[in-house]
Order: sequence, then structure tokens, then C-alpha cells
Amino acid sequence: MNPDWSSGSFFQPGNLKSIPSFKGIDFSTGKTVDLAKFLAPSPKKEEPKEESALPDIDPRFKSYLELIKATSPQRLAEMEAAANISANLSERQLRQLYPYLSAAGAESTARNLAASQAYRTFAEQLPSNVQNIMASKQQQMASAALGEAELQRATAAQQQAASQYPGRFAGQYVSFG
Repeated sequence: MNPDWSSGSFFQPGNLKSIPSFKGIDFSTGKTVDLAKFLAPSPKKEEPKEESALPDIDPRFKSYLELIKATSPQRLAEMEAAANISANLSERQLRQLYPYLSAAGAESTARNLAASQAYRTFAEQLPSNVQNIMASKQQQMASAALGEAELQRATAAQQQAASQYPGRFAGQYVSFG
């Protein structure tokens, strides 16, 4: 049992007689009101029951649902109008911002390109890169020299073959026909 210290009695749930008298002031009228009536459960009205598997709905909730159903087309139209206004404002803002956004994008691209070119210039002057460039040039020169040497060898072999050719068939009859 829970003791009720204000009246010296014990409060027992379900026993309304054990609810002590609580007094309060109604600020709208300024009169003293017994608050115990707000603690007591409201009496239930007996209505003819229809056979249903669903529990009964509170009449206040039923009236709320009817209000929602009655005002839903109007609320839907208001929401649609608000959505159209929002879409139009967004479109107008984007149209006004586009030139600034486009200029910012072009400026950013130019800045990135300049930074890329500056880095490329810096990277080309690094010692390791200079060494790589020189090694590449040496390989190109060696390749060109090797090609020229092969050409000279081939020319010498052809010259030697041509100089030995007439002696082979000297004094012999050769017919081409």
C-alpha cells in the first residue's frame, strides 16, 4: 500500500473513496475546484454493441478522423501549392546563381591547370628527371649510331659481294633467256 501523507489514509487503486480531497484554483474563473474528479476514471457509456473483431474507437478520435477526412483535399491542395512555390523559388535561385557558378568553375579549372603546369615545370628540373632525360638522349644517339653502323656493314657486304661476282663466272657462258 502507498501511504497518503496529506490525509493520513492509504490510497488503494480502484477505491475512489480513498482518494483524498485535493483543492486547486481554476485560473480561468478564479474559483476553487476539487481536483479529485480529474483523478477518478470517467464513467463508461453503454452503447449497443455490434459484432466486430475490432475494438471500439473513442468518439473524440472518431470526430478527429472525420475532421481529417473532411479537410484532407484542402490540405492536399495547400501542400501542392507550397511544393510548387518551393520548386519555382529553387528554379529562380538556380537561374540567378548559374553565371556565378559557371565563373567559379572556370576559375577553378584555370587555377588547377596553372598548378599542374607549375608542378610539371618543377618536376622536369629535378635531378633525377634531368638524369632520365640525358639517359634517354644517350639511348637515342646510341640507337641512331647503331643503325648507321648496320647500314655501313650492309653496304660493305654488298660491295664485297659485287667485287667478287665477276670473277666467279669469268670465261663461262651465261645465258639469261
